[in-house]
Amino acid sequence: MDGQWSAKAGQEYMQTNLSQYSEANNNMIELVICNNDNMAEGVISALQAVGYNTGEEGSKTIPVFGVDATDSAQSLIAQGAMAGTVKQDAVGMAKAIRGMVENAAAGTPMADGIAAVAATDEIYSVAEGVANKLYVAYAAFTGAE
Repeated sequence: MDGQWSAKAGQEYMQTNLSQYSEANNNMIELVICNNDNMAEGVISALQAVGYNTGEEGSKTIPVFGVDATDSAQSLIAQGAMAGTVKQDAVGMAKAIRGMVENAAAGTPMADGIAAVAATDEIYSVAEGVANKLYVAYAAFTGAE
């Protein structure tokens, strides 16, 4: 089963896992990494239903991480229920795509000049030795910013 990018699926998947992995069975889950914040929210709901990640001082917490830095994830981080998330750089992605489209429209190789922009903007970089891949930076969000 996969998380299907939804809180509901994340919650159901975590509930299933918690029925198999628990402190009572001496094999408790220690960390959860989700592909997006919606799934992380579902995981946290399932954990809170069994007394974990309540955000209360002294409560047991399993670190849960997501991706997207949504407002609700940032709120869960502030409450102490979620450990962190990753913010995708939409501006950097847009600049990289714009540069490639402009190159394609001009009839030049799509990655031409991208490395020069990357060096000045520090937004994205060309994969060394690979002309058709760009890496756009992500930023960690743990609420400490």
